[in-house]
Amino acid sequence: MISKFLRLTPLSLQTSSSNSRHLFYWLNNIFNAVDRKKIEELGPDRAAAEWLIRNGASVIWSSQIDSHNFNDYERLMTKPNEFCGNHIIGIDATESSINYVGFEYLRQLKHLSRIIFNETKYLNDKALIMLCEYQLDQLRHLEIRNCYNVTDIGIQALKELRKTTPKPINNDDNDDMNNSFRIFRDLFVTSSMKNQAIKNNPNDMDIKLRYGTIGADTGGT
Repeated sequence: MISKFLRLTPLSLQTSSSNSRHLFYWLNNIFNAVDRKKIEELGPDRAAAEWLIRNGASVIWSSQIDSHNFNDYERLMTKPNEFCGNHIIGIDATESSINYVGFEYLRQLKHLSRIIFNETKYLNDKALIMLCEYQLDQLRHLEIRNCYNVTDIGIQALKELRKTTPKPINNDDNDDMNNSFRIFRDLFVTSSMKNQAIKNNPNDMDIKLRYGTIGADTGGT
């Protein structure tokens, strides 16, 4: 359908559309660019929080009494003293625009134990490979859903995450930070066809693309 549309679209409009896409990706990379000076000045957790929230993600701080996601960028910037000595323990990147360009911010998050990627449209294999290279010691919960730029290569790379013993979770456990400190080691290979099928039928999502979720069926195929 897209190729047919391009054939019928005047060349000037095609060129304009192509330029717009390049401009958008360029701007997105700027918003994801790593500021190493800021990491040194503010500390890795505060700097990472700015990057994440600026790009539509949210975090959970170690000092929070509840486990609600924090995404107040204005408060983060205007009341810095509130976050002194705080550590990021959770990230929810649902529908955010983060991409691999900014993943270096994650390298020094020593307390990060939970990451959710859901409809994170710029998440790709390179980002997951970088995540594996960092070998975050406390990471116990990783969830990837509806991220269509992730291929078999990225999924297979997750096997290189530091080997830990999965903690079984009973059906009556709560899905909170204390009860889900594990990563499923029984990873499944996705395929372009399967990803496309899920994209076309989002209500019939393949459970095999979910990692670290309560009640997920981890039986092999």
